[in-house]
Amino acid sequence: LLVCGVHGTRMMLFAWALHAVRRNFNLPLAFIAPPLMVSAELCVPSLFQYYVAMALARQPLLIQVADLTGVLGVSALLMLVNGAVYDVLTAPPRRIVVAAAAAAVLVAALAYGHLRIAQVRDLRAAAPKIRVGVVQPNVVSFDEPDGTFSVAAQRRLAALQARSAELEAMGADLILWPESSYKVWISRRSAGDWPESHPSRIGRGFSAPLVINALTYDPPKSSARPYNSALLLDRGNFTARYDKNNLMMFGESIPGAETLPWLKGLVPNASQYMAGEGVTMLPFRDRAGREWRLGPMICLEDILPGFGRQLGRQRPHLLINLTNDAWFGDTSEPWQHLALSIFRSVELRTEMVRAVNTGVSAYVDATGRIYSESYVVDPTQETRGADKFLAEVALLEGGHTAYVAAGESFGYAGTVLTLYLWLIAPRLRRSRASASSQDSAVTSPPDLWASPPAGKG
Repeated sequence: LLVCGVHGTRMMLFAWALHAVRRNFNLPLAFIAPPLMVSAELCVPSLFQYYVAMALARQPLLIQVADLTGVLGVSALLMLVNGAVYDVLTAPPRRIVVAAAAAAVLVAALAYGHLRIAQVRDLRAAAPKIRVGVVQPNVVSFDEPDGTFSVAAQRRLAALQARSAELEAMGADLILWPESSYKVWISRRSAGDWPESHPSRIGRGFSAPLVINALTYDPPKSSARPYNSALLLDRGNFTARYDKNNLMMFGESIPGAETLPWLKGLVPNASQYMAGEGVTMLPFRDRAGREWRLGPMICLEDILPGFGRQLGRQRPHLLINLTNDAWFGDTSEPWQHLALSIFRSVELRTEMVRAVNTGVSAYVDATGRIYSESYVVDPTQETRGADKFLAEVALLEGGHTAYVAAGESFGYAGTVLTLYLWLIAPRLRRSRASASSQDSAVTSPPDLWASPPAGKG
């Protein structure tokens, strides 16, 4: 309830600002709704980042502007069109001009989308390609403490290895296991996999390069706070590691717990991990000996535009996301998570493969089109064995976009306009009104900025 209440403040502030602006100025909704929504989405924090643009995630033509403006531009486009429809249905005929302008912007966005999709399609056809295999375990292990390796965990590991061997036989160049699928803690001093005879050995029965998620620690383990890490295992050696930068509050960290230890008692099931510092590419060498940069994202990091820009500056050839959405079961959340992640591929213009514990695992190309997607299961209600899929992905060097270069400039512009319409312009107008009361010769302001008639504010 607390999380829902915090998330609800975004719409509350949007509605409050919208009412305040329309009370003071008789402006078309198509003009004021986009900057107000953009500023609300940019400035109001949330535990799980989200955008109204999510509604358009499966409409490729409409989301291509994200490589210019980021996901906020898609939210603005959605509000522009809906505001124009409202204006046409409720306002005087002169608002038809505003609606026509909104229609022109929509047509321009569609034309840009058509052009960019064609360009990226040509780039993808000419780009080198690899086959990436994803294993989806379809299990839940919430009742097992971190770092345990029970009999059930051994069976799950065997299933992961069996599906990985099948993917290798199908030609997989790289395999991904999702977040929380490997339960054994790994020392950060470890150079590679466990010995062949060890029950915790990762690469048993297959030899293809593998990206796994595991908790890593600095010895001694007894006093360590672990990191949530992605590791690249290649030919038995750990060749690269990325530590999750953005920990999930109240799940992987408790804000303020180090200063106020009693906070841990309020959230007894929350872990207390260490956050990684900085973005690290995972260098991957294909069968031809060519080296590529994998841009890792763990769990909710694929819905964070700012983190995506950090990855973009490192020029990744492929985005990989390791996620565990089993907490939510077979609900709308895993699908929403996928929808929100799609925008990272468009913003960076590189492809993405998602490995998700109980779904939705997916392959998304650089236009945001979903080529392959799995399903969602609730592992507490449905027993289903580990599954797999294989995708041929194009290795496009990402990050060469206006959005990566300019950041949230579009969002900042919307915020400045919102502050002007909501707070600054009314005060300026009151000052002018006060001055004009002493001079009856002062003309009225233009109709566009005039106060609405009584009862229509």
